[in-house]
Amino acid sequence: MDMTLPDQLVHSTALIQCVSPDGQPSTGTGFFYQFLRDDDAHISVPALVTNKHVVEGVNSWSFTVTKSVSGDQPILGERLTIDFYSNAGWIPHPDPNIDLTIFLLGPTLKKIEKERGIGLYYVNLTNSNLVTDELNAELTAIEPVLMVGYPIGLWDSTNNLPVARRGITASPYSIDHDGRSEFLIDAACFPGSSGSPVFLYNDGPYFKDGSLIVGTRFAFLGVLYAGPVYNASGEISVESIPTTATPVSRTAIPINIGYCIKSNRLLDFEPILERLRSSDTSDVISDGVLEDNHNS
Repeated sequence: MDMTLPDQLVHSTALIQCVSPDGQPSTGTGFFYQFLRDDDAHISVPALVTNKHVVEGVNSWSFTVTKSVSGDQPILGERLTIDFYSNAGWIPHPDPNIDLTIFLLGPTLKKIEKERGIGLYYVNLTNSNLVTDELNAELTAIEPVLMVGYPIGLWDSTNNLPVARRGITASPYSIDHDGRSEFLIDAACFPGSSGSPVFLYNDGPYFKDGSLIVGTRFAFLGVLYAGPVYNASGEISVESIPTTATPVSRTAIPINIGYCIKSNRLLDFEPILERLRSSDTSDVISDGVLEDNHNS
C-alpha cells in the first residue's frame, strides 16, 4: 500500500531520550537524513540529526525505531530502542554558532541487520527535499509550516509516532533573519521540540507569483533550535528550546516563536563526511545496545 506524504513524514523523526550525569532525564527530537546520496551508485550516508544542546554532556541517550515488513511497511506496535551509554560519536556542525549535530547510523544499522535480521521502517530526508533557488524566490513573506516532533516528550508510545503541529513563517524565509541562515516560525514550541524538522506543506490552493494554484507543494525548510522568552522585567532573550519540562521558579514566558536553522546548512556536513568515507573511519562510530519493544 502506498503511503501518503504526511503518512511518511511521521516516520521521519525519532524521540531522543537522554540522561544527564546527575540522572536528570531529558528529551529532544531527531530526524533521519541521507547525506552524500548518489542514486546512480546506490550509496548514501544515513544519519540522525538533532541540536547540539540536546545531547551535549549527557551520560546516555537512546532513540526508537519502528520495525518493518520487508523494509517497506511499518509494523505499528513493534519497535526497537537503541541505547548508547555515552555521547561519543556525535559530529557537531563545523560552525560552532550553528546548533546542529549528526550521528552516523551506518554501523548501527549494519549491526541490527547482522545480529537481529529484522527490518526497520523510517523515512530519510535528503538534499532533494531542500529548498531550491526557484522555490526560495517564489515563497511569500508568510507561508504555512508543519513541524513534526515530541513537545514535552509527548508521543504515541504504542505506535512510536510523533506529534505534528501547524504554524506559519514569522519572518520571510527568503531573507536571512538577523543576517544568519535562520528564519522564524509562529508555532507552539515546547521542551522536547528541539531538533524538530520544519516543512512547507501545501495540499490544496496556494499562491505562486500572485496566482492561485491548486496542488501539493513540499519542502524541508529547517530545524527548530531556540525561541525567545519574555520575563517580568520586560527583557526579551533567545534561549535554546529546553529538553526538560521540570518545573522551575521563574517568570520567563515563551511567546511561541521558534528560531529555525535553514535546512541547507546540513550541506556543510558533507565535506566532513567525504573525508571520513575516503579515510574509511566512519565505521568507528560506537554501536548501541538493542532492546526490543512489543506493544500489540
